[in-house]
Amino acid sequence: MFLSMSNTMPEYQIVSELRSLVRSGFYTKQELLDMFCNEICESCNVVPEDVSTIIDSDMESIKAEKTTWPAVTDCDRLDLAFSVLNSVGMISLQNAGCTQSDAYGDIQDLYNKHPNQDSVIGYCFYHRQDLERAVRGMGLYVAFGPMDAKLEDTEGPKIGEVIRETLEKQGLEVEWDGTFNTRMLLPTITWKKR
Repeated sequence: MFLSMSNTMPEYQIVSELRSLVRSGFYTKQELLDMFCNEICESCNVVPEDVSTIIDSDMESIKAEKTTWPAVTDCDRLDLAFSVLNSVGMISLQNAGCTQSDAYGDIQDLYNKHPNQDSVIGYCFYHRQDLERAVRGMGLYVAFGPMDAKLEDTEGPKIGEVIRETLEKQGLEVEWDGTFNTRMLLPTITWKKR
């Protein structure tokens, strides 16, 4: 059995979360083992050998799937869009922290260390929970805004427009109401990260 019965999370939920993290394409096997056994399921009594077996199996499946992927995937398009955004003065992070506040803290840290803060026009990111939704085929949310919170209502929509245009130029579908109050959604993204 994968887990003891005294767990706080059902086994199917633990396995599902592990598989989403493997499929995300952001982590090595050791990182997954450490994250899963020491952080996510610290109180779940998971058996590291069982976690390792699931990771190995899923990584092999993904390796086989990659041979059928198109030359350019949605994740390749997303990588390019985030690279372009970084080059035009947007602090852009993928898989930034676990929650929105974690990710915003990461953005602030990068901004505080930035050698030329005047060149930074804003930020955008998605966090691990957003990533897990995308891996499960439920679209990807992208948060954005200006570095100065006082300018969110005036500058936020302008920054959002730059991000929307950049994502769409890479061939990604974007749903957004044009305001700072709503995150962008990439509703049809298919998660295939190399």
